[in-house]
Amino acid sequence: EFSVLLQVKKGPTLHIRLRATVVQLLLGVSRNRIQFPDVQVGQSGYEIVRLYNHFDAPCEWFITAKKPAKKVKHRRM
Repeated sequence: EFSVLLQVKKGPTLHIRLRATVVQLLLGVSRNRIQFPDVQVGQSGYEIVRLYNHFDAPCEWFITAKKPAKKVKHRRM
């Protein structure tokens, strides 16, 4: 189990907790995604993801995030 505080730039600090039980070596992961809902400033939210298997195996974790689109300033004519 691992806990970390994530500071969002110009936003709240989020508490993230990860806990994993490693899966069998032959397991393949699909391209499914976990999408977290929007959270208002001053509020909190959490998602629980549980992966488990009864065999010992090495494990590798990674997280990717999409950056929001940049706002474009339009000139007045």
